[in-house]
Amino acid sequence: MAGQGDAQQELARELEQLRERVAILERVDAERQALAEELREETLVSAALQRIVALPSADLDTKDLVQAITDEVTALTGAEFGAYFYNVVGDSGESYTLYTLSGVDPEAFASFPMPRKTEIFGPTFRGEDVLRLDDVTLDPRFGKNPPYDGMPEGHLPVHSYLAVPVIARDGEVLGGLFLGHSRPAVFTERDEQLVVAIVAHAAAAIEHGRLLREAQAAKAQHRNLFDGIADAILMADENSRYVDANPAAEKLLGYSRAELLNLSVADIVAYQPTWTDAEWQRFRQDGVWTGEVELRHKDGQIVPVEAHASTVELPDGVVFASVLRDISQRRNVEKMQREFTTLITHELKAPLTSLKGFTQLLQRRQEYDPGAIEVILGRTNHLERLISDLLDVASADSGKLSLRRADVDLVTIVGRNVEMARATTTEHQIQISAPSQPIVGWWDSGRLSQVLQNLLSNAIKYSPTGGNIVVSLDADDRNARVSIADSGVGISAGSLPHVFDRFYRVEGVEHASVQGLGIGLYIVRTLIEAHGGDIFVESTPDQGSTFTISLPRSS
Repeated sequence: MAGQGDAQQELARELEQLRERVAILERVDAERQALAEELREETLVSAALQRIVALPSADLDTKDLVQAITDEVTALTGAEFGAYFYNVVGDSGESYTLYTLSGVDPEAFASFPMPRKTEIFGPTFRGEDVLRLDDVTLDPRFGKNPPYDGMPEGHLPVHSYLAVPVIARDGEVLGGLFLGHSRPAVFTERDEQLVVAIVAHAAAAIEHGRLLREAQAAKAQHRNLFDGIADAILMADENSRYVDANPAAEKLLGYSRAELLNLSVADIVAYQPTWTDAEWQRFRQDGVWTGEVELRHKDGQIVPVEAHASTVELPDGVVFASVLRDISQRRNVEKMQREFTTLITHELKAPLTSLKGFTQLLQRRQEYDPGAIEVILGRTNHLERLISDLLDVASADSGKLSLRRADVDLVTIVGRNVEMARATTTEHQIQISAPSQPIVGWWDSGRLSQVLQNLLSNAIKYSPTGGNIVVSLDADDRNARVSIADSGVGISAGSLPHVFDRFYRVEGVEHASVQGLGIGLYIVRTLIEAHGGDIFVESTPDQGSTFTISLPRSS
């Protein structure tokens, strides 16, 4: 009996040991499963974080970015739906709220207004705290804000509630992430910790994307301003290589921006006494330079410019910016002014010399000399015409050229001026081709006579060997036309577009009778245009010229 009892006790001990071992194995297996589940969760979280971090925040629109974040968090926490609300500022400065949804049709929220900073939403939108509730409907802050009492009719049934503010590094509240479930107590403390961790990364991604887009917008704005400036701008580095150019510089120099970026200052600047290597070095030292310099156009022509250069400190180094303005026209005007001064001096000096000489002759003789008196009157009239022409130019430039209009007959005006022109020459035949009936229009007869005298005088001057001059008139109900054709030296093709320019004198014409200030045809065109008309010229060298006037018969 004793042996049997001992055996039973031994079996009982072995059974207890087996039970303990099974319990240990069960605990180990439970711990293993827990570790595996924790590892799985960590893997899921890590993968989600990697996907969020890998999002191209610079390229994604904010809505696309937060939608991806909302989807990730909703899936990780097992929420039935997630929503992300965020504020944006429009182009005109207005602020408004947008949202993204996950796990639910957007139509579910379409009929409800945006959440306000109520008691339940306020802490999140103000960035104060994370709010996790097992049953939001039991919270004393729930459903206490009009116009709703409790859960709005048609709203998703929400009990489990988790809301996390999304805050930038500078403390700005970027938005709020809200998670919900129809069953109570779904979200755990671990879910809260996961969401908080992910939201921190999300905030960084959103802020990074926003800053990049703002930088890109600022860069685009700077580029638009740079490209939109009317003056040419060239920027060179410390090695005198161009690093940027605006469209005005491309137009000024004939190079594309890409071509300019392969050139240096030495390739463009035509060195001269005012801009030498020493001058460039002084500019580098002083940081500013202003003056005139000549540049080489792509086609080889020289372009004079007024330059304002300065040193600009940029994050990646020093650049030298030059603002350039084409002064070709100004130099042409200055040249014209010099030529005009020389011309007007000659034109005034010659008659004054004659006036003085013949006056002194009369003074010595102390007797009446008809020839001397005629010369004096002729020279005086010439000076009077010069002064009158200059006054007309000044009036035209200031817009004060006046007309005294009346009903006048063009046939009569032309006939009278042709007779006056015939009296000035014995070498030319001046003929008129005109209708027998009057051509009446609303014109200034004195100004039209001034035009005809100038054109007839030119026809005589530019036909030095004589020949025929034909004046033709015709009209319809609306317009009258006068053409004056000569058989003189004509006008070259190069001069033809400029004959009506102020102070322009036809090149290649050398004859004693051809002189003047180069303002006659300018005044003619101005007077015709003041009447609302046009003037045209056709010419062939060595065959003659035809000037045609078209005048509206009414104002």
